[in-house]
Amino acid sequence: MNMPGHPRLVAGSGTTVYLLGSNGNGSLFLQRYASGWGTSPWPKLITNQFFAATVSLGGINVLRAAQYELVWVSGKGGPGTVLIVYAAKTASGRAILKGARCTDNSIGGCTDNVFTIDPGVNVFSPALGVAYVPAPPSPFPNAIVKGSWLQQHATAPSFVEVFSANLQSASGSVTGRNETEAELPCPTTRGYWGEYDAHLGVYQSSSGANPAFYRSFTDSTDSGCTLSFQHTSEPVQVASTFIPYP
Repeated sequence: MNMPGHPRLVAGSGTTVYLLGSNGNGSLFLQRYASGWGTSPWPKLITNQFFAATVSLGGINVLRAAQYELVWVSGKGGPGTVLIVYAAKTASGRAILKGARCTDNSIGGCTDNVFTIDPGVNVFSPALGVAYVPAPPSPFPNAIVKGSWLQQHATAPSFVEVFSANLQSASGSVTGRNETEAELPCPTTRGYWGEYDAHLGVYQSSSGANPAFYRSFTDSTDSGCTLSFQHTSEPVQVASTFIPYP
């Protein structure tokens, strides 16, 4: 199977590795490596609804790149889970995010459309992080899966903000929490701006401490978009915001 670019990798249990990628025609597939690449029923079709074209933000067009992410979540005494978030669209063309889950074993049953992030405005650039917190008296910790994304401002449509939500047990419609002030994107003349923003860092001072999450993102807040060329624009910097637990 040909997956033309931008794959995502995550380590599963033991020496298992998962690869997520697109075939370039709106389908996402998950492949499993465990002493060799998986054969039938692998790779698994996750969805035919993947869509990552240009987002129009109040007249500012922003291109998107590999708009999908995955994390592996350890199971409580059983198989773990691969959690996937990917870009899709509504019937009217609005950019939304959807979630899928796959069981971390050789069978790897997958369920699509387990949750949707659709606040009524464009959302894009998902990032995922996972941490574990004690859950006594159980010997197994609770997993905290934090999802983060860029969201179009509700009343100033050319601006975006960073939002987040806990996704470990998400289902149906997900409501996010605002984490930053609004910023005005500053894309190149071809529309590139933050197209690879996909990092959500996790820090825990000890295994029993509450985790801290940090979202890195492209920052153009200094003085508005002053210059825009084919391959660069100004201002474009890198910023990070702290996303508290829970």
